[in-house]
Amino acid sequence: MTKAQLITEDNSMERFLTVLVASLCISPLGFMSGAYVVDWMTKDAGGGSDDQMAYGYFMILAGLALGAISFFIVWYLAQRFLVADYLNYLQIADGIVLAGWLTVWLIHSAQQPQRLLFDGRWAALEVEVRTEKSLLVNDLISSAISMDYIGGANSGNFPKPEAIREEGKFVILPWATAPMFVNKWQVRVFLHNEPMLFTLDLPRNPTQSSDWSGWVAPTQYQENVIPSDVQQKLTLRYRLRLVPNNEDYH
Repeated sequence: MTKAQLITEDNSMERFLTVLVASLCISPLGFMSGAYVVDWMTKDAGGGSDDQMAYGYFMILAGLALGAISFFIVWYLAQRFLVADYLNYLQIADGIVLAGWLTVWLIHSAQQPQRLLFDGRWAALEVEVRTEKSLLVNDLISSAISMDYIGGANSGNFPKPEAIREEGKFVILPWATAPMFVNKWQVRVFLHNEPMLFTLDLPRNPTQSSDWSGWVAPTQYQENVIPSDVQQKLTLRYRLRLVPNNEDYH
């Protein structure tokens, strides 16, 4: 094989890979566009669970179809108009788009729930809610207050009514859970079925147990405004414990 033939083959492979990368970079945009169009068209369609599942499959099929169409359109246009005279510019565009997709992937990955894995240990999140007796309106605190972990997946919610205690004008309800995945350290507390939010200052991927926090006040959950007396009279503290697998972590 002559040197000229080798150069020609190398150039052909370079053009092929450049066009392939360009087509692959654009096809996800086609997929998302197809899925978005179906979602927009069916958002008010209603229906039961079977209908919603059908809409979901339709979104996937539309996305795949538009993604494939986008791939072949870019492949054709690049081969027809760009490769011969603008190969370097197309390669630069490929690099920019690849960098953009990498950035999107890194941001998306950072926002995914973090799985808590410890060698031979569990993560136990222990919480205590403290409220003034006046907020209970003659109800038991175990009836007036409930809570759940909404920052990720967990293994059960465990109120501890047997450990309820009083401290002056306050009543304290202990509670625990075993978080398995963490997106945000958040606990939702219900007082007489009215929700409020507590954000916990814990590392996203903890490596050790923590001490009890100070008592923190609630923040607004979605559109539910917290009355001023509740804001002042109901607080929460927490700690994270890494305990052996054979220990009762709740």
